[in-house]
Amino acid sequence: HTGYHLYMTLTGSMESHNWEIKKKQQEVVGFLEANKIDFQQMDIAGDEDNRKWMRENVPGEKKPQNGIPLPPQIFNEERYCGRQFFVHGLDGNTNQKVL
Repeated sequence: HTGYHLYMTLTGSMESHNWEIKKKQQEVVGFLEANKIDFQQMDIAGDEDNRKWMRENVPGEKKPQNGIPLPPQIFNEERYCGRQFFVHGLDGNTNQKVL
């Protein structure tokens, strides 16, 4: 698949202590949709291959101390984006949105 991939928890495994993750995921999805950025949601809760790929492809310096990055994680193709997006306006200016 081409374009942006948003690695997140989609299946019903969200526990109550993960509301912060769920909120961040909703913010990222809302930003992408509001800016009409095509993206594909990649489930890491129900798909071990997606979870493994995400964990292996987040750069080491971006991983938390325990080495396990939490969702959401954003990639454009295989390039890690973290939580930064560059939105191009009609006037040609680029605005950076950090989520």
